[in-house]
Amino acid sequence: MLDKLKIEISKYFNTDVKKLNPKTKATDIEGWDSLEHANLLLHLEDVFQIEFDLEDIINLEDLGSLSETIERKTNHL
Repeated sequence: MLDKLKIEISKYFNTDVKKLNPKTKATDIEGWDSLEHANLLLHLEDVFQIEFDLEDIINLEDLGSLSETIERKTNHL
C-alpha cells in the first residue's frame, strides 16, 4: 500500500517518489499546506474508494500512518 500511496503523492505534488518514505510529513513536501492536505485526502478517497473520518484525519502523522489508515480501510470493504 505504501508504494501505491507514494506514487499518488508523487504525482499529486509533482515530487520525486524516491524522496518519499514512511516518515515523510506534509512539511517535507513543497506545496503541502492545510488546504492541499484537505484536497489530497479527497483525492485519495476517490483513488482508494474509501472515506476518512475525523479520527483518521487527526491521527495522520506521516505517510506511514496514512498508508496504514488506507490499508485498514480498504481491507474492511
